[in-house]
Amino acid sequence: MVRQAIVMAFAAWLLVGGWMMHPSSAMEVDWEKAPDVDLGEKALDIAVTADGETLFALMEGKVVVYSFPDESVVQHIPLSEPYSRIAFSDATRTLVLSGNPSGKLTSLRIEFIRPIDVTGLPYRGPADAPVTIVVFDDYECGYCAKMEPLLEQVLELYPEEVKLVVKHLPLAGHGHAARAATAALAAALQGKFWEYHKALFAHQGELGMETYLKIAKAIGLDLGRFQRDMHSGTVVQLLKQDLATAARLDVRGTPTVFINGRRLEQRNIESFSEAIDRELAAGNS
Repeated sequence: MVRQAIVMAFAAWLLVGGWMMHPSSAMEVDWEKAPDVDLGEKALDIAVTADGETLFALMEGKVVVYSFPDESVVQHIPLSEPYSRIAFSDATRTLVLSGNPSGKLTSLRIEFIRPIDVTGLPYRGPADAPVTIVVFDDYECGYCAKMEPLLEQVLELYPEEVKLVVKHLPLAGHGHAARAATAALAAALQGKFWEYHKALFAHQGELGMETYLKIAKAIGLDLGRFQRDMHSGTVVQLLKQDLATAARLDVRGTPTVFINGRRLEQRNIESFSEAIDRELAAGNS
């Protein structure tokens, strides 16, 4: 009895002294109700992507894909067999369906097609080309420099079908990348983006203000305006827009390529051609 009384007294002390007297150590939860999602029928199970932007709802005979940013259903994936459970792997972008009466598991590879706004950005190729290639670059990235000849080859193979646009993603470990990006954007304001872009990669081992000014002079830029534009709100905002787009698309490395909003996994001429030809065929169907 004495031992039990001691234990109970100690527990009471912990409750009062360790908890009630130190409320700051307790976790708090804040919450806010999000808008309801009306899918029009009962879902058997759901899965959500890690970024919280896409919902997969398993229904009878189909999977309904709902976009939270768009607040609408964007796709119906038909199913030929019944399932009762659904899961999604962000790492492999795979939808797994289970609970089939036969014990069968079905995996669906999901490809997200993300619209990318390139309005007002410098481009190569026809303005109305049916295929738009967007490349996220870093001027200190060796792989980005090595991909430049490949992009030239793509433009030569598809002179009327492809438009090329560059967006900037200066990586944290590259000390010159952000300033190099602002230099390229400042050159764009004088209509010389592509000349400057090419020269930055040619001088990749010499990046710095002296090089930026040397390139600007060599391609005929107004040097005073160039230096002002590098630090202007216009250029800063353009770079912020590129960074925000990269974050939305979960782009974490360079170079990263999108073809009509589809991420290109392999960077070789065969992969480029296959992706471009698929887009052209889909546009002509």
